[in-house]
Amino acid sequence: MDTRLEDSFFESFRKINALQKEIEKEDKNSVFEDMERKRYDLISEYLFLGETEKTIVVLQKFIDANAEHLSFGGSMLTLQMFSTFIILLFQRGYTDRIDKYLDLFNKCASEMNGGFMQPFKESIVNYGKAFTAIIRKEEDKYDFCLDVLNSLEKIYEKEQDSIPLAFHVSILDYKAVCYMNMGDYESAINSLLKILSFEQDSNMIARRMGTLRNLSALYERKGDYKTALNYYNSFRSMDDDLYTTKNYAYSHFLIDIYGLSKQEIQTDMLIEGNKDLSGQILRDGMTGIYNRRFLHQLTEESFTGGNVWGAWGAIMFDIDFFKAYNDNYGHLAGDNVIVTFGNILKIYETSNIFPVRYGGEEFLLIVRGAGLPDLKTLAEQVMSQLRAFSIMHMYSGVSNIVTVSAGFSALSCGSRNDFERLIKESDMALYEAKHTGRNKVTEYRR
Repeated sequence: MDTRLEDSFFESFRKINALQKEIEKEDKNSVFEDMERKRYDLISEYLFLGETEKTIVVLQKFIDANAEHLSFGGSMLTLQMFSTFIILLFQRGYTDRIDKYLDLFNKCASEMNGGFMQPFKESIVNYGKAFTAIIRKEEDKYDFCLDVLNSLEKIYEKEQDSIPLAFHVSILDYKAVCYMNMGDYESAINSLLKILSFEQDSNMIARRMGTLRNLSALYERKGDYKTALNYYNSFRSMDDDLYTTKNYAYSHFLIDIYGLSKQEIQTDMLIEGNKDLSGQILRDGMTGIYNRRFLHQLTEESFTGGNVWGAWGAIMFDIDFFKAYNDNYGHLAGDNVIVTFGNILKIYETSNIFPVRYGGEEFLLIVRGAGLPDLKTLAEQVMSQLRAFSIMHMYSGVSNIVTVSAGFSALSCGSRNDFERLIKESDMALYEAKHTGRNKVTEYRR
């Protein structure tokens, strides 16, 4: 484990705690520039830790609260925070929100009048037009987009002492997406490799993983499977290392702030870590969650020895447009999606919740003692967690990232037939979700 990175994570948790306390003390007399700086510092720490959902929440609250007097003229921070917000909405597939904020961004750019950023007004206006066209997939404007992004790169090279590196990275991100949509994988790779060279700095380590994952997908699309596998292995190794390091850092932060026992925290971590050691024959080899053999054993055990069942619930998940993902990004990337979703479901495993890989890209959560509201909440949480991984899927019919559809049902089960009926009902609800728009949760209606 990288002790320097653990120390950096620890300090980041401390800074977040301090900034949150300062923000709680703000009132109507607080100076806007001070409020803006605190949010900028807060989201910088969240992004360092890979907490992108929390970043989105902070930025949306701040932008909504100050929408009437936002201006790009006086500070680079406003522009940087707003463009970061839109990029994150785009990456996570929040299509229901993004149009509203694209329009507001373009309005702020067009109404610039004076201030530090005034000389760059035309470039900022064009920047807004460019990423609007990319996000909305206006293919006839891609050449214009690339011209704008290339000109912004030149401005950055001249003004990099006053413009944050993250702004340059966002330009390269959009260029990569634009090239990929045009089928120019080599140019997309070059943009990502340039980003990767900037991300050697440990302050960008969380987003570095996303770049490695995207490079793996692009190289596999080109047919260079050896390079694709190398980037994929780098991504998986970094993902595992970061998870462990961040957990240790957060444990130490809790000890420092709240005085919790280190032994208590380590015991909890060991319990979670040892869950995978039992019943390997009942586990799916790729994801580590239960397989269909486990369902058979569950029903066998539940109908012997006078066991009484009662209320049970089932949620069936299916990865949206998974064949299109496999066909365009390759099977290595497809396997990564399967493993990622399996890892999400594994988090919920308890003595009452059983995650199962049902087959291919279909997954099942069996929940003991759950009602319909609980099942819907659980399904929505799982979908949100997958969205937070922001796995790019430009060939999906519902989003630009990987999403899932879900169907759920609850039933009082007193026999094997009841249990099989429960699973069938959740599958029928999933069918309805897939045929009424996908990327949604549907309840089985009796």
